[in-house]
Amino acid sequence: EPPNPILGERHKYFIGRGQWRLGRASYSGAILTDSELGRGYNRVAGTDVSLKRGDHTASATFLASTSRAADSGQLKDGLAGQAFYAYETRPVLFLTQLEHYDTDFQMDTAFLKQTGVTQGWSFLAPSFYPDKEKIGWLKRVVPFVFTAYGKDRVQGGNKIFVLPGIRIHTTRQGFFRFDLAWGREPWAGQVFPTRFVRLFGGAQVQRWLNVFAYGSAGRSVYYDEVDPYSGNEKSLTVELSLQPSARFNQSVSWNRVVFDRADDGTNVYTVDVLNTRTTFQITRELALRAIVQYDSSRRQVLTDFLASWELLPGTVAYAGYGSLVEKRGFDGAQWTDEPPLAYRTTQRGLFFKASYIHRF
Repeated sequence: EPPNPILGERHKYFIGRGQWRLGRASYSGAILTDSELGRGYNRVAGTDVSLKRGDHTASATFLASTSRAADSGQLKDGLAGQAFYAYETRPVLFLTQLEHYDTDFQMDTAFLKQTGVTQGWSFLAPSFYPDKEKIGWLKRVVPFVFTAYGKDRVQGGNKIFVLPGIRIHTTRQGFFRFDLAWGREPWAGQVFPTRFVRLFGGAQVQRWLNVFAYGSAGRSVYYDEVDPYSGNEKSLTVELSLQPSARFNQSVSWNRVVFDRADDGTNVYTVDVLNTRTTFQITRELALRAIVQYDSSRRQVLTDFLASWELLPGTVAYAGYGSLVEKRGFDGAQWTDEPPLAYRTTQRGLFFKASYIHRF
């Protein structure tokens, strides 16, 4: 194989940011970033403005990038921008945004979910406050609608998404939400229909018990780059948080996702994930924490145990143990996927960390 062109090279970053106040809550600004790795680089320059007056907020951003690949030396340039507007009062909330990203736009110092798209979305949510003298448990009712439309130049198609729903807020920090959605999504040169129905909510049932549940069902996409297809997906989540005392907390969550092919009903996958988290504040200085996660798709159990001792803020010691338990076979020399299979500890680790701070 040819030698790695960036082996031994330092990855250097520079970020410069300036702002000018235009009022109490308004500003304009500029940004300049540079990323260097070997003979490759990524440089971005841009400007932005944010204006707020009363219940109205508006912002806009413009960015331009130029890049060279560290391995091939290929050059590319790209532009990106967005415009956002919000109107927020107690009885109504309205948000909308337009955004555009060139396919060749790149910004190494930022997290970008997607490039090669031009899209816009809007969200409208009026709020109604019932008479608390007549309905004491009902605090607020919020019907809402979210819509999005865009062009995806990478996947080759137009995206449409419509989601109306209603959210209800109650006493005991409770909320319930029902919504349904439909639209279409491009992927790998094809456009797939999407739709789902969701119902979820939660509440502080008792001082020591918090409950959350989520359920959805609908048409989704199996995102294979070679052979994608439509499928029927069902999802269920249940979370419980128990805190019988100020020092002890136990949380448990279970999530199941089932995906079947839409054309013949064949089950593609069924995944169960169970998470538990236990914390115990023994004294003001000493605390224990245990995390256990089970993943049926990977057939593994992940454990993480931690003890912490904090004398003063900044003066602290940690001791921990972690392990990975997998359903594997062992032929005497190496791990295999051949039967007989059993849950075995394949990885484990210990660590200790301490810090001391002296103020003078």
